[in-house]
Amino acid sequence: MTHSMTPAPANAPRNSFRAAWMVLCGLLHLGSGAQAAQAAPDLGSAELTKRMAQKESSLALTVRAIETTVTSGNTKLLSSLVDTEAVLTKATAGLGGEDVAPIRKIFCDGTKQAWQNNHPTSDYAGTLFRFLRVRTFHERTGLLFRSENENGSINYYLMIVGEPNPGEYRINDIYTFGLNEFASDGLRRTYCHLLASFAPAESASKFSPIGQIYVDHLQGIANLSRFIREGKYAEAVSLYNSFPREVQTERGVMMLRIEAAEHSSKEDRAAAMEAWIKVNPDEMNLPLKIADYYISENRWQDAKALLSKVVNAVGGDSRMQFQLGQVSYNSLSDGNWVKTAELETGAEAASKDDAGSGPLTK
Repeated sequence: MTHSMTPAPANAPRNSFRAAWMVLCGLLHLGSGAQAAQAAPDLGSAELTKRMAQKESSLALTVRAIETTVTSGNTKLLSSLVDTEAVLTKATAGLGGEDVAPIRKIFCDGTKQAWQNNHPTSDYAGTLFRFLRVRTFHERTGLLFRSENENGSINYYLMIVGEPNPGEYRINDIYTFGLNEFASDGLRRTYCHLLASFAPAESASKFSPIGQIYVDHLQGIANLSRFIREGKYAEAVSLYNSFPREVQTERGVMMLRIEAAEHSSKEDRAAAMEAWIKVNPDEMNLPLKIADYYISENRWQDAKALLSKVVNAVGGDSRMQFQLGQVSYNSLSDGNWVKTAELETGAEAASKDDAGSGPLTK
Protein backbone atom coordinates (compact mmCIF):
# COMPACT_ATOMS: atom_id res chain seq x y z
CA MET A 1 0.00 0.00 0.00
CA THR A 2 1.43 3.36 -0.95
CA HIS A 3 -0.86 5.74 0.94
CA SER A 4 -0.74 6.35 4.68
CA MET A 5 -3.74 5.10 6.62
CA THR A 6 -2.85 6.74 9.94
CA PRO A 7 -5.98 8.24 11.50
CA ALA A 8 -6.32 11.99 11.91
CA PRO A 9 -4.65 13.22 15.10
CA ALA A 10 -7.86 14.49 16.65
CA ASN A 11 -9.23 12.07 19.25
CA ALA A 12 -12.89 13.01 18.83
CA PRO A 13 -13.58 11.13 15.57
CA ARG A 14 -11.71 8.09 16.82
CA ASN A 15 -13.52 8.04 20.14
CA SER A 16 -16.83 8.72 18.43
CA PHE A 17 -16.34 5.71 16.18
CA ARG A 18 -15.23 3.53 19.08
CA ALA A 19 -18.36 4.38 21.06
CA ALA A 20 -20.74 3.91 18.15
CA TRP A 21 -19.06 0.67 17.07
CA MET A 22 -19.27 -0.76 20.57
CA VAL A 23 -22.96 0.10 20.73
CA LEU A 24 -23.60 -1.48 17.34
CA CYS A 25 -21.68 -4.64 18.25
CA GLY A 26 -23.68 -5.02 21.42
CA LEU A 27 -26.99 -4.54 19.67
CA LEU A 28 -26.17 -7.00 16.92
CA HIS A 29 -25.10 -9.80 19.33
CA LEU A 30 -21.84 -10.35 17.49
CA GLY A 31 -20.36 -12.62 20.11
CA SER A 32 -17.79 -13.38 22.74
CA GLY A 33 -15.59 -16.29 23.70
CA ALA A 34 -12.20 -17.65 24.56
CA GLN A 35 -9.18 -15.92 23.13
CA ALA A 36 -6.08 -17.63 21.77
CA ALA A 37 -2.73 -16.16 20.82
CA GLN A 38 -2.89 -17.97 17.51
CA ALA A 39 -5.84 -19.85 16.09
CA ALA A 40 -5.45 -23.55 15.43
CA PRO A 41 -6.02 -24.57 11.79
CA ASP A 42 -9.54 -25.58 10.83
CA LEU A 43 -10.11 -29.34 11.09
CA GLY A 44 -10.97 -30.87 7.72
CA SER A 45 -13.87 -33.05 6.62
CA ALA A 46 -12.12 -36.41 7.02
CA GLU A 47 -10.89 -35.67 10.53
CA LEU A 48 -14.22 -34.26 11.74
CA THR A 49 -16.16 -37.17 10.25
CA LYS A 50 -13.81 -39.73 11.82
CA ARG A 51 -14.06 -38.18 15.29
CA MET A 52 -17.82 -37.72 15.19
CA ALA A 53 -18.22 -41.38 14.19
CA GLN A 54 -16.56 -42.34 17.50
CA LYS A 55 -19.36 -41.80 20.04
CA GLU A 56 -16.97 -41.45 22.97
CA SER A 57 -14.41 -39.21 21.27
CA SER A 58 -13.76 -35.86 22.93
CA LEU A 59 -15.31 -34.04 19.97
CA ALA A 60 -18.48 -36.17 19.99
CA LEU A 61 -18.83 -35.67 23.74
CA THR A 62 -18.33 -31.91 23.31
CA VAL A 63 -21.02 -31.80 20.63
CA ARG A 64 -23.49 -33.67 22.85
CA ALA A 65 -22.75 -31.27 25.69
CA ILE A 66 -23.38 -28.32 23.36
CA GLU A 67 -26.71 -29.79 22.26
CA THR A 68 -27.85 -30.40 25.82
CA THR A 69 -26.79 -27.09 27.32
CA VAL A 70 -28.01 -24.87 24.48
CA THR A 71 -31.38 -26.64 24.34
CA SER A 72 -31.74 -26.15 28.10
CA GLY A 73 -31.17 -22.42 27.63
CA ASN A 74 -27.54 -22.20 28.72
CA THR A 75 -25.06 -21.06 26.04
CA LYS A 76 -22.06 -20.55 28.33
CA LEU A 77 -20.26 -23.67 27.15
CA LEU A 78 -20.72 -22.88 23.47
CA SER A 79 -19.76 -19.23 23.86
CA SER A 80 -16.65 -20.23 25.82
CA LEU A 81 -15.51 -22.25 22.82
CA VAL A 82 -15.73 -19.33 20.39
CA ASP A 83 -12.24 -18.02 19.63
CA THR A 84 -12.75 -14.26 19.36
CA GLU A 85 -9.21 -13.67 18.18
CA ALA A 86 -9.60 -16.19 15.38
CA VAL A 87 -12.77 -14.48 14.14
CA LEU A 88 -11.19 -11.01 14.29
CA THR A 89 -8.01 -12.22 12.61
CA LYS A 90 -10.03 -13.66 9.76
CA ALA A 91 -12.09 -10.47 9.53
CA THR A 92 -9.10 -8.15 9.26
CA ALA A 93 -6.55 -10.31 7.42
CA GLY A 94 -4.88 -8.96 4.29
CA LEU A 95 -6.23 -5.43 4.59
CA GLY A 96 -3.43 -2.89 4.62
CA GLY A 97 -0.06 -3.04 6.35
CA GLU A 98 1.44 -1.77 9.56
CA ASP A 99 0.02 1.68 8.95
CA VAL A 100 -3.51 0.42 9.65
CA ALA A 101 -2.55 -0.99 13.06
CA PRO A 102 -4.10 1.92 15.02
CA ILE A 103 -7.38 1.52 13.14
CA ARG A 104 -7.41 -2.23 13.63
CA LYS A 105 -6.84 -1.71 17.36
CA ILE A 106 -9.83 0.63 17.59
CA PHE A 107 -11.96 -1.88 15.70
CA CYS A 108 -10.87 -4.94 17.66
CA ASP A 109 -10.86 -3.31 21.10
CA GLY A 110 -14.32 -1.88 20.59
CA THR A 111 -15.62 -5.20 19.32
CA LYS A 112 -14.13 -7.23 22.18
CA GLN A 113 -15.49 -4.87 24.81
CA ALA A 114 -18.96 -5.06 23.28
CA TRP A 115 -18.71 -8.87 23.11
CA GLN A 116 -18.12 -9.27 26.84
CA ASN A 117 -21.84 -9.44 27.57
CA ASN A 118 -23.14 -10.43 24.14
CA HIS A 119 -22.28 -13.46 22.05
CA PRO A 120 -23.45 -15.06 18.79
CA THR A 121 -24.87 -18.05 20.61
CA SER A 122 -27.37 -16.03 22.66
CA ASP A 123 -30.03 -16.39 19.99
CA TYR A 124 -29.75 -20.18 20.13
CA ALA A 125 -30.58 -20.41 23.84
CA GLY A 126 -33.61 -22.56 24.54
CA THR A 127 -33.98 -23.76 20.96
CA LEU A 128 -33.90 -27.42 19.98
CA PHE A 129 -30.22 -27.45 19.01
CA ARG A 130 -29.10 -30.53 17.13
CA PHE A 131 -25.95 -31.60 15.30
CA LEU A 132 -26.76 -32.81 11.79
CA ARG A 133 -23.53 -33.64 9.98
CA VAL A 134 -20.14 -32.47 8.79
CA ARG A 135 -20.75 -30.00 5.97
CA THR A 136 -18.87 -27.53 3.77
CA PHE A 137 -19.98 -24.02 2.81
CA HIS A 138 -17.88 -21.59 0.81
CA GLU A 139 -14.89 -23.95 0.97
CA ARG A 140 -14.85 -24.10 4.78
CA THR A 141 -15.81 -27.32 6.53
CA GLY A 142 -17.33 -27.63 9.98
CA LEU A 143 -20.07 -29.09 12.14
CA LEU A 144 -23.59 -28.23 10.99
CA PHE A 145 -26.24 -27.67 13.65
CA ARG A 146 -29.95 -26.99 13.30
CA SER A 147 -31.67 -24.54 15.64
CA GLU A 148 -35.47 -24.69 15.97
CA ASN A 149 -37.46 -22.63 18.45
CA GLU A 150 -40.86 -23.35 19.98
CA ASN A 151 -42.61 -21.65 17.05
CA GLY A 152 -40.91 -23.93 14.54
CA SER A 153 -38.49 -21.27 13.30
CA ILE A 154 -35.44 -22.97 11.79
CA ASN A 155 -31.90 -21.90 11.02
CA TYR A 156 -28.60 -23.72 10.51
CA TYR A 157 -25.16 -22.88 11.90
CA LEU A 158 -21.83 -24.25 10.74
CA MET A 159 -19.19 -24.29 13.49
CA ILE A 160 -15.65 -24.15 12.11
CA VAL A 161 -13.53 -26.14 14.55
CA GLY A 162 -9.85 -25.91 15.45
CA GLU A 163 -7.84 -28.03 17.89
CA PRO A 164 -5.07 -26.00 19.59
CA ASN A 165 -4.22 -28.94 21.86
CA PRO A 166 -5.18 -32.64 21.64
CA GLY A 167 -8.81 -33.01 22.70
CA GLU A 168 -9.23 -29.26 23.19
CA TYR A 169 -11.52 -27.56 20.68
CA ARG A 170 -12.18 -23.97 19.67
CA ILE A 171 -14.70 -22.53 17.23
CA ASN A 172 -12.77 -20.44 14.73
CA ASP A 173 -15.83 -19.01 12.99
CA ILE A 174 -19.59 -19.48 12.68
CA TYR A 175 -21.50 -19.60 9.40
CA THR A 176 -25.17 -18.66 9.59
CA PHE A 177 -26.95 -20.42 6.73
CA GLY A 178 -29.95 -18.11 6.73
CA LEU A 179 -27.68 -15.09 6.19
CA ASN A 180 -25.22 -16.89 3.91
CA GLU A 181 -22.19 -15.48 5.71
CA PHE A 182 -19.63 -16.19 8.39
CA ALA A 183 -19.36 -14.03 11.48
CA SER A 184 -15.99 -12.88 10.16
CA ASP A 185 -17.63 -11.78 6.89
CA GLY A 186 -19.95 -9.35 8.63
CA LEU A 187 -17.11 -7.93 10.70
CA ARG A 188 -14.85 -7.64 7.68
CA ARG A 189 -17.47 -5.68 5.77
CA THR A 190 -17.71 -3.06 8.51
CA TYR A 191 -13.92 -3.01 8.97
CA CYS A 192 -13.54 -2.21 5.28
CA HIS A 193 -15.97 0.70 5.68
CA LEU A 194 -13.83 1.97 8.56
CA LEU A 195 -10.57 1.66 6.63
CA ALA A 196 -12.09 3.51 3.68
CA SER A 197 -13.23 6.35 5.92
CA PHE A 198 -9.63 6.93 7.03
CA ALA A 199 -7.98 6.36 3.65
CA PRO A 200 -7.11 9.13 1.18
CA ALA A 201 -9.90 9.70 -1.33
CA GLU A 202 -7.91 8.21 -4.19
CA SER A 203 -7.50 4.84 -2.43
CA ALA A 204 -10.63 4.63 -0.28
CA SER A 205 -12.58 2.66 -2.88
CA LYS A 206 -10.09 -0.21 -2.56
CA PHE A 207 -11.70 -0.95 0.79
CA SER A 208 -15.28 0.25 0.40
CA PRO A 209 -17.13 2.62 -1.91
CA ILE A 210 -19.27 3.90 0.98
CA GLY A 211 -16.77 3.98 3.84
CA GLN A 212 -17.08 7.56 5.03
CA ILE A 213 -20.83 7.86 4.57
CA TYR A 214 -21.34 4.58 6.44
CA VAL A 215 -19.20 5.71 9.37
CA ASP A 216 -21.02 9.06 9.38
CA HIS A 217 -24.28 7.15 9.93
CA LEU A 218 -22.92 4.52 12.31
CA GLN A 219 -24.79 5.93 15.30
CA GLY A 220 -27.99 5.93 13.25
CA ILE A 221 -27.41 2.29 12.32
CA ALA A 222 -26.90 1.47 16.00
CA ASN A 223 -30.16 3.29 16.78
CA LEU A 224 -31.91 1.27 14.06
CA SER A 225 -30.79 -1.95 15.71
CA ARG A 226 -31.78 -0.64 19.15
CA PHE A 227 -35.27 0.24 17.94
CA ILE A 228 -35.68 -3.31 16.69
CA ARG A 229 -34.55 -4.80 19.99
CA GLU A 230 -36.97 -2.53 21.83
CA GLY A 231 -39.85 -3.53 19.57
CA LYS A 232 -40.15 -0.08 18.00
CA TYR A 233 -40.55 -1.46 14.51
CA ALA A 234 -42.37 1.45 12.89
CA GLU A 235 -39.73 3.84 14.22
CA ALA A 236 -37.02 1.55 12.85
CA VAL A 237 -38.57 1.53 9.38
CA SER A 238 -38.91 5.32 9.47
CA LEU A 239 -35.28 5.73 10.53
CA TYR A 240 -34.12 3.43 7.77
CA ASN A 241 -36.05 5.51 5.23
CA SER A 242 -34.15 8.59 6.37
CA PHE A 243 -30.76 7.11 5.42
CA PRO A 244 -29.09 8.00 2.11
CA ARG A 245 -29.33 5.32 -0.56
CA GLU A 246 -25.67 4.28 -0.11
CA VAL A 247 -26.45 3.30 3.49
CA GLN A 248 -29.87 1.85 2.69
CA THR A 249 -28.38 -0.68 0.26
CA GLU A 250 -25.55 -1.82 2.55
CA ARG A 251 -26.06 -5.53 3.26
CA GLY A 252 -26.16 -5.34 7.04
CA VAL A 253 -28.47 -2.34 7.04
CA MET A 254 -30.83 -4.02 4.58
CA MET A 255 -31.04 -7.06 6.87
CA LEU A 256 -31.96 -4.79 9.77
CA ARG A 257 -34.66 -3.21 7.63
CA ILE A 258 -36.12 -6.61 6.81
CA GLU A 259 -36.20 -7.59 10.47
CA ALA A 260 -38.06 -4.39 11.36
CA ALA A 261 -40.41 -4.61 8.39
CA GLU A 262 -41.41 -8.19 9.22
CA HIS A 263 -42.98 -6.85 12.42
CA SER A 264 -44.22 -3.56 11.05
CA SER A 265 -46.73 -4.27 8.28
CA LYS A 266 -47.35 -6.50 5.29
CA GLU A 267 -46.61 -3.56 3.00
CA ASP A 268 -43.31 -2.74 4.75
CA ARG A 269 -42.25 -6.36 4.56
CA ALA A 270 -43.02 -6.64 0.86
CA ALA A 271 -41.13 -3.42 0.13
CA ALA A 272 -38.12 -4.56 2.16
CA MET A 273 -38.00 -8.03 0.60
CA GLU A 274 -38.42 -6.80 -2.97
CA ALA A 275 -35.70 -4.20 -2.40
CA TRP A 276 -33.39 -6.95 -1.09
CA ILE A 277 -34.11 -9.23 -4.05
CA LYS A 278 -33.42 -6.38 -6.46
CA VAL A 279 -29.99 -5.74 -4.94
CA ASN A 280 -29.27 -9.43 -4.20
CA PRO A 281 -31.01 -11.49 -6.92
CA ASP A 282 -29.50 -14.81 -5.76
CA GLU A 283 -32.16 -16.21 -3.41
CA MET A 284 -29.57 -18.28 -1.55
CA ASN A 285 -28.09 -15.08 -0.10
CA LEU A 286 -31.07 -14.96 2.28
CA PRO A 287 -32.86 -18.25 1.61
CA LEU A 288 -35.01 -18.80 4.69
CA LYS A 289 -36.42 -15.30 4.94
CA ILE A 290 -37.14 -15.20 1.22
CA ALA A 291 -38.91 -18.56 1.47
CA ASP A 292 -40.98 -17.18 4.36
CA TYR A 293 -41.83 -14.17 2.23
CA TYR A 294 -42.89 -16.33 -0.70
CA ILE A 295 -45.13 -18.36 1.60
CA SER A 296 -46.73 -15.22 3.05
CA GLU A 297 -47.50 -14.09 -0.50
CA ASN A 298 -48.90 -17.53 -1.49
CA ARG A 299 -46.10 -17.91 -4.03
CA TRP A 300 -46.08 -21.64 -3.47
CA GLN A 301 -44.10 -22.66 -6.53
CA ASP A 302 -41.32 -20.16 -5.73
CA ALA A 303 -41.26 -21.30 -2.11
CA LYS A 304 -41.19 -24.97 -3.11
CA ALA A 305 -38.27 -24.45 -5.49
CA LEU A 306 -36.29 -22.46 -2.92
CA LEU A 307 -36.90 -24.89 -0.05
CA SER A 308 -35.76 -27.74 -2.28
CA LYS A 309 -32.48 -25.88 -2.73
CA VAL A 310 -32.22 -25.45 1.04
CA VAL A 311 -32.73 -29.17 1.70
CA ASN A 312 -30.03 -30.01 -0.83
CA ALA A 313 -27.65 -27.39 0.52
CA VAL A 314 -27.76 -28.66 4.10
CA GLY A 315 -27.56 -32.28 2.98
CA GLY A 316 -31.11 -33.18 3.95
CA ASP A 317 -33.10 -32.47 7.10
CA SER A 318 -36.37 -34.03 8.25
CA ARG A 319 -37.71 -30.78 9.69
CA MET A 320 -37.09 -28.82 6.49
CA GLN A 321 -38.49 -31.67 4.42
CA PHE A 322 -41.63 -31.44 6.53
CA GLN A 323 -41.86 -27.72 5.74
CA LEU A 324 -41.35 -28.53 2.08
CA GLY A 325 -44.14 -31.09 2.24
CA GLN A 326 -46.52 -28.49 3.61
CA VAL A 327 -45.62 -26.05 0.85
CA SER A 328 -46.01 -28.78 -1.76
CA TYR A 329 -49.46 -29.60 -0.40
CA ASN A 330 -50.52 -25.95 -0.65
CA SER A 331 -49.19 -25.56 -4.14
CA LEU A 332 -51.05 -28.62 -5.47
CA SER A 333 -49.06 -28.04 -8.62
CA ASP A 334 -48.78 -31.64 -9.70
CA GLY A 335 -52.10 -32.84 -8.30
CA ASN A 336 -50.30 -35.70 -6.60
CA TRP A 337 -51.81 -35.41 -3.13
CA VAL A 338 -50.83 -38.96 -2.21
CA LYS A 339 -47.15 -38.33 -2.91
CA THR A 340 -47.24 -35.10 -0.91
CA ALA A 341 -48.94 -36.79 2.03
CA GLU A 342 -46.33 -39.56 1.97
CA LEU A 343 -43.55 -36.97 2.04
CA GLU A 344 -45.10 -35.24 5.05
CA THR A 345 -45.72 -38.52 6.87
CA GLY A 346 -42.18 -39.75 6.25
CA ALA A 347 -40.64 -36.49 7.40
CA GLU A 348 -42.83 -36.41 10.50
CA ALA A 349 -41.92 -39.98 11.41
CA ALA A 350 -38.23 -39.11 11.12
CA SER A 351 -38.76 -36.18 13.49
CA LYS A 352 -40.77 -37.65 16.36
CA ASP A 353 -39.02 -35.38 18.83
CA ASP A 354 -39.61 -32.29 16.70
CA ALA A 355 -43.26 -31.21 16.92
CA GLY A 356 -44.99 -28.26 15.28
CA SER A 357 -44.23 -26.00 12.37
CA GLY A 358 -43.88 -22.29 11.81
CA PRO A 359 -41.83 -19.63 10.10
CA LEU A 360 -38.46 -20.76 8.81
CA THR A 361 -36.42 -18.11 10.57
CA LYS A 362 -36.63 -16.25 13.83
